[in-house]
Order: sequence, then C-alpha cells, then structure tokens
Amino acid sequence: MRKQTPLTSALITLSLIAAAADRATAAAPSFDCAKASGQVEKLICADEALAALDRKLTETYAKAMKQWPADEQSTQRALQRGWVKGRNECWKADDVRACVEASYRTRIAELQIQSGQLTAPTPVTYTCDGNPGQPFTAAFYRDTDPPSAVLTYGGDQTIAFIARSASGARYTAANVEFWEHHGEATVEWYGTKLTCKVMKAVDGDSRFERSLELQGVTFTVSCANASSLNTLSIAPAGLEIDNTPIRREIDGTVSGAEVADIDANGSPEIYVYVQSAGSGSYGTLVAYAANNRKSLSEIYLPPLPSDSPLLQGYMGHDRFAVADNRLMRTFPLYAEGDTNAEPSGGLRELRYQLVPGEASWQLRLAGTTDR
Repeated sequence: MRKQTPLTSALITLSLIAAAADRATAAAPSFDCAKASGQVEKLICADEALAALDRKLTETYAKAMKQWPADEQSTQRALQRGWVKGRNECWKADDVRACVEASYRTRIAELQIQSGQLTAPTPVTYTCDGNPGQPFTAAFYRDTDPPSAVLTYGGDQTIAFIARSASGARYTAANVEFWEHHGEATVEWYGTKLTCKVMKAVDGDSRFERSLELQGVTFTVSCANASSLNTLSIAPAGLEIDNTPIRREIDGTVSGAEVADIDANGSPEIYVYVQSAGSGSYGTLVAYAANNRKSLSEIYLPPLPSDSPLLQGYMGHDRFAVADNRLMRTFPLYAEGDTNAEPSGGLRELRYQLVPGEASWQLRLAGTTDR
C-alpha cells in the first residue's frame, strides 16, 4: 500500500475543505446567514429548499433589473423591499414554511412575467355580462410555478395564481377571483361580479400570424384560430428552389412558433406549436426543415408508445420550446385523484434532437427529466 506524504495529506485535506465549502455555498441563501434576524430569515438559512428559492429569486430579480429602464429601477427596488417585508411577515402564518415558499414562488413568477423573461402567451378574450365593448382577457402562463394568469379588465390588470378547485381552472389574487370551466368564467373583480364567456373570433381577432427569419430564410406562419379545426399556413421565402406555401388542416389552434437550427447544419427549421381544444389542451407539433436552404421537408415527431412509462401521469397540457439545440416538450404529471387544473406530480421534460430519417427528418428522444 502506497504511503501518503505530508504534502499529499495536506492536499487531500484542502480538497475536502474546498468541497465542503462548495456544498455549504450551494445550500446557502443569497444573504449572509450570520446576519439573519427574525424567524423567517433563520428558517430560510436552515432549509435548503427555501435557500434554493432565495437564490433563484435573486437571479430572477437581477435579470429583471437589466430589462427595466433606469427610471423604472428605483420603483422596482422599492417594490422588492416591500416584498421582503411581506415575506418576513409570514411568521404570523399558521404554517410559516408554506407561507414563505408561496411568497417566493409567486414573486419569482411575477418578476418573470413583468420583465418579459417568459414568452407571452396569446390571451383568451371573454365578453362579460353581454357587454362586448369592454372585454376581459386572460393570458395563461402555464410555465410559471405555480401556474399564473395575467388578467385584464377595463384599465386594471393583475397577476393571479392557480388555486384549488373542485373542477375547472381557478385563479386568485388580492380582491380578484377568476374561475373558468368549459369556456365560461365567473369573476370577482375588485368587488364587481362578472359572468363571462369566451368571445368568438370576429374579423380575425384570435388570428396567429408571425414572420420568423434565420440564416436568410423567412417563414410566415398564419392561422385564423377561429374554431377547434383550422388551416395552418407556412409560407417560406429565401429558399433557392421551392418557396411554395404549405397549407394543412390542424386539430386545434396555433399557440406559438419558433425558428431554429437544432442540428447546426446551416439550414433552419420552423417549429409550430398546436394546442387542441378542450380541457386536456393536448399539444402537437408541425415542423419543417430547409434542405440545404433549397426546399422544405417535414419533421416527424414520433408518438410515445401507449405503454411507455413516460406517459404515466400524462393528461395533456403539453408545452414545446427550443433550447440548447434541443426541442423541449414539457407537461405536468397527474397523481390519482388530481383535478385537471391541479396536477400534483411535478413536471416531465422530454428532450429531442433532430436527425435525418429514411424519408424525412425525425426528432429522436435524447433525454428526460422529472422535476
């Protein structure tokens, strides 16, 4: 057996100390726990999960401050100080930890939405009490934790967060409650009660249209989004041989589109995200790749086998996005007894890479993460 020299032992000791310091830093909140005062700050220092939320909030706040203009930053600093004071008031709650966790999660979501760190979803427009002249709109952010909605009525706007309900989707904020079920909503709006229905598309009110450009190729994506069945149009420009628009029927409405070069071959792809009608809001993908920037070929996303363990707990509400040269598909996981609006099993993320297939391009599953 090889003997350790004094120098070797010292190096090992220093490595162990450094590793322990790294672990301690990773588990600590953004503030100095040696200066922690009050029950709430001491709780955060003793709870790794709360400390992680504190670090995430600090990162989100820093990103938000970079987005806001200089004349807005002083106001936002004051709001953040007010939030800290409100968080520290959680010592009065029956469940102090739950109060602190909720405070962090809702503040992170507010900052992400207000500073534009998330892609804004297409709002749903409602007409309330038969008065189409003053519509009510709801933009549902399902990627925040907890899920949230930006509600707008008249000259007022608020961010509400999902709450427990026996059926349908219920969102609450101070003096506001929005409860939607099958296209109808009951609303408590700062003391005013409203009964609202989804407004039918008139003159293309719900139309999706977006032009996206990459590597000299432009894709114009358009869809009327007028009913549960629609015609999707993808019109390319800049291809060397064939710029014929593609038109196809889709079951649902277009919720978003992105252009990318996932396989980094110098030719772009267009990814169009479709959401089905109904409470499941199942997501599907329509995608095409530019072949050497000459013409388009369809990209195929194979369905998961019906007996795949990856479908355990799946009930729709898919979201797609491009990140890190992968197509990400994320959906909530439902435990037995969960209502459609309140999944409790976390999130599952599927990551796909783009590869050439026999007859077309394919998205191949490259990894999964549950969180």
